[in-house]
Amino acid sequence: MEPPSNGPVQPNGTGFIQETSPWKTRERAHDITEEGLDKVVEGDTEIGKKLIDKAKQIDPKAVEELAEEVERDKEKAEQFVNKG
Repeated sequence: MEPPSNGPVQPNGTGFIQETSPWKTRERAHDITEEGLDKVVEGDTEIGKKLIDKAKQIDPKAVEELAEEVERDKEKAEQFVNKG
């Protein structure tokens, strides 16, 4: 017989409740930021900005890290284009 569940389960060995785990929060903010950037690229800047603002409320550091990653990728692409 299993004991009754008292809410969210902790991932093994982390000590965090899954719903509030910092890894899950960062991942969620990262995913929302990517979705927002995709919307901006598609031309829907209003929705894109709203999604990015939502991600900032969840984890501003995750948004910052993704912005830095995008900037690095942009610089690499520019270097590649300028070689030809």
